[in-house]
This record gives sequence, C-alpha cells and structure tokens, in this order.
Amino acid sequence: MLKQLITLALLRAARGVAVAVDGEGPIQLKREKTLVVYAYSQHSADAAANARYFLRFGVDAASPDVVFVLVANGCHSVDWPAGDNVIVVERENTCFDFGAWSAGLRAARERGVEFAYAIFLNASVRGPFLPAYEARPWWRVFRDALAGDQGLGLLGTTVHCADLDAGNARSAHVQSMLLALRARELDGAAAPFFDLDRFCAPSKGDAIYGGELPLSRAILDAGLSLGGFLLAHGGRGARIQEPPGNATAQTCADLRAATELQLGDVYFPGEHKDVRPLEAIFFKTARSGIHRDDLDRLTRWRYAHAGLDAAKDLAAPELRGVGDCADTHFPVADAQTAAATRDAHRADIEAALLAANGAVERARADVARLQRRLANSVLV
Repeated sequence: MLKQLITLALLRAARGVAVAVDGEGPIQLKREKTLVVYAYSQHSADAAANARYFLRFGVDAASPDVVFVLVANGCHSVDWPAGDNVIVVERENTCFDFGAWSAGLRAARERGVEFAYAIFLNASVRGPFLPAYEARPWWRVFRDALAGDQGLGLLGTTVHCADLDAGNARSAHVQSMLLALRARELDGAAAPFFDLDRFCAPSKGDAIYGGELPLSRAILDAGLSLGGFLLAHGGRGARIQEPPGNATAQTCADLRAATELQLGDVYFPGEHKDVRPLEAIFFKTARSGIHRDDLDRLTRWRYAHAGLDAAKDLAAPELRGVGDCADTHFPVADAQTAAATRDAHRADIEAALLAANGAVERARADVARLQRRLANSVLV
C-alpha cells in the first residue's frame, strides 16, 4: 500500500493528478485541470501579433489537463483553434480585462468545466517563451508553482514594487497582464473581481485601481502571499507578504531607491535590470525600450524552428466579431507601423522622464535651500 501511495504521489507531481484514498477501497484518481482564460482586444498591431503567437505556440488543443477559453472583445482578425478543450467567447468590448476574464470564467462553468487552477492573461504580452531545457508546457510552470506552495495566493510574471502600506492605493501588486491562482482563491478572496455582476470597470483607471491593485490586497488580507518569477524579486522562492520587512519587500525597497523614477514598475526603462522574455515567460510589448530586440529575435527563432513564416502568420485577415466590424480600423502589423508605435511610446516615456528629472532637480533645490536655512538658524 505504501509503495502504491508513493507511486501515485510521484504520478501526481508529474501529471497533475490528485490522489484520493477511500477507506480500504480502490485508490481513485482525479485529474486536476488548469483553466486558461485569454482576453483579446485588437487595439494595436502588437496585440494582434501577440494573440497569433499565443494561439500558435501557447494553446495545446489536445491536452486533457488544460482547458482554454479564448475571449474576443469586439472586432478581431484572429482564427481561433478548434479542440475539445477550447471554448471561444465573442462579446462586446466592455469592462476591460476583468470583464473579459469574468465572461470566460462564466462560459467555462456553464459548460461544466471543473478545474483546480486558473490562469488569466491578455494580449498585451507575447509568449510563451521557455528555455530549451524546460520540457513542461508553460501553464504547468505556473500551476506547479502554485501546487508547491499552499501559502502562495496569487502568482504572476512580475510584481509591481510599490509601497506595501495598506493605506496606499499604489501598493505592491501582481501585474495583471497574467494572473495565476487556485480555484480555492478564485472562489474566495478573489471572487468579487471575476464576477461581472459585481465588478465591471468603466475605465482603464477603474480596472487598475478597482481591480488589479485591490485583488492583490485581498489576497494579502486573506493571509496569503504574492509571487513572481523575476530574479530581482528573488525568483520562484520569493513571496511578498504581510507584514512589510520580509526579504522580498526589502528587495523592492532597494530597487526603488536605485532607480530614476522610483515607480517600482519593471517595464519602465531604468526601473529594472534583468526582465527578459525567457525570465518572464510572457513579456509585455505595450512598453518600448525594454529588450525589444530580444523579443523580436526570439519570436523569429520560434517561428523558424517550427518551420513557419512569421510574416505570413502575423498578417491581418479581414475583421469579424461582435460589432460593426466593416468600418473598424485595424493597425496592420507591419514593420513601419510597429516602429511608429514604439517611437510614440518612447516619446511618451522620454517626456515622463524629463518631467520626473525636472521634479527631482526642483526637489533637490528645495532640500538644499532648507538645509541652508537650517544651518543659518543653528548658527544664529
């Protein structure tokens, strides 16, 4: 009996199977599925390219261990894959990512999908990118991290290193381009954020300050921790948790102190040192200036090794979906448009840096002036 249990425990670790022993009866196996909900809104050339990359390399339509729910918000030009474990939802583009994820979650539950882990992501990231020596599918990497740490309540690719003070709206949080959690948390602390009847963000700001940040806070308030994969945050073994003062929180404080803007967002230039596609697995393309050359090369290599033509695969066919798609402009994913988009993002960031540097200089001048006044008052 002991040998059987050991064998089954190893099987669980390797295949994601739960072991159930009922008295002296036969040992029963229950497969622990992972639910992946992908939110897609075709608002840029990068988003379209990211979606096609994900559908090509991130969706395993034959695996019995995972169910994919692909949510198309509004008009799109994407061909969804077919498979017994693929559900496609087409809807109006409302309520931002949390609305799309909630709609996908509802569709899965209406179809009777049972799962132990859930991963929610959007098309602002490109991936998966995994090193050649990693044999697991990408979703197993996230699932196994959750399965191996029952105190981990919310996992992402990156953590925004802001203040941990509960009174600060810009608190440390898992960045919401990818969120992984157990069904236990999805039915508990995280439930209000994945229910369209309770949360529908009317604006991007509401999605961030009413969804992304409070979700991490709810996980922390439940006594669980946050996690990410970046080495700067300590890698897979590091967790952000309450109270402040743990090793990861100190790492965040050190990173903020050493950067220019002190925003704690790893996707701004000067805010991080080592965030790369192979480290994050899913890499945010909505920002420019952060290892974009690495991302483009890895994309080309991935297509080439699969014997595919990246340019042809990423070309945009006719729009379709929910809404008046005939008159909807789609930004074609060509090099010129992509370059223009990156230049626009770069200009925005440079303007922000200039403004921030100006504010820093003014603050330094104020400090120097106050120091002189203090020195003069001491002398008097």
